[in-house]
Amino acid sequence: MAALCSTPSSRASAKRARQQARRAESLSGSIRQFLTPEVWKQARQAAHAAGCRNDPRWSLQPLILTWAMMTWCAGPTDAERFLTARTFYVRVHGPKRKRPGQYFSGFHKAVRRLPMTVWWAVGAAVRRQLERTLADRMVVDGWTTFGCDGTRLECPRTQQLEDDLGQASKPGSAPMLWITALVSLRTGVLWSWRLGTAKAGERQHLLDLLEDLPRAPLAPVLLVCDAGYVSYELIRTLLGRGCSFLIRLSSQAQLYSDAGVEVAMFREGQFWYWTDKAEKAEKPPLRVRVIRVASRKRKNDVWLVTDVLDPQLLSAESAGRLYRMRWESECFSRLTSV
Repeated sequence: MAALCSTPSSRASAKRARQQARRAESLSGSIRQFLTPEVWKQARQAAHAAGCRNDPRWSLQPLILTWAMMTWCAGPTDAERFLTARTFYVRVHGPKRKRPGQYFSGFHKAVRRLPMTVWWAVGAAVRRQLERTLADRMVVDGWTTFGCDGTRLECPRTQQLEDDLGQASKPGSAPMLWITALVSLRTGVLWSWRLGTAKAGERQHLLDLLEDLPRAPLAPVLLVCDAGYVSYELIRTLLGRGCSFLIRLSSQAQLYSDAGVEVAMFREGQFWYWTDKAEKAEKPPLRVRVIRVASRKRKNDVWLVTDVLDPQLLSAESAGRLYRMRWESECFSRLTSV
């Protein structure tokens, strides 16, 4: 029997796979798993398009990596966190690469010179890599599910922040920042976010976040949100963009039925969602499905609204399970407030 021989290309591929598996066991390996050469290519293209000049001390890769590592470093000041992050980059992540600048002041100037378009390009490229890596693990009951939630963050009472963020709802209160985030319900991965002043609306943030959703998911995307997102304009926009949703109903939502409904026995059914403002503007009513989920710990049941009219695509049991998983995004919002 003839011996089976592997080709040089197959041996090289197997060697690369073993190296990647070993690298992924370390922090540096995990970083390389998501900040791939393709990500850096996208970043360099964005920098070139923005007319960025080459910095002799802070090239693009060490600059972005050091900035990212600072978010994971402990320390009372940015300068101390910079020192830890730079040491990691020099000694662990890129020991054979050219060493970047030593001083925080130079690093800070390099960060400020980098246009936001470069950061946005890096974020989009990382999300594409996340999608390739986690696509099959992001699916729950036939849906690629994301939770969306927002929270206010109290900021220090500095004059610059008070001028930039403006007055919050209560007179004399500290300047506030509003953050709205998308979190993958199955994996718990923070997918994207938006920042704004305390007066910014989380509904508008959600509309802005739609552009960051996966481009080619293995299963249709389903947004799972709390009652704060019940809005005629928001729901109409989601329907127009073909983005499915599962939102907890608020007590102020106006629903109309084609037939009488006995509330005590109601479990699920189709309704028309139509506000007085939409009616006066001669905008059409929206066809939705309402699902009643029995609450395990609370006295009152949870009422959910969705655009998925077919129970075979989204059962009441699945809707209840997905809404409970929404705590992934809410817990993230609560952690950011700590």
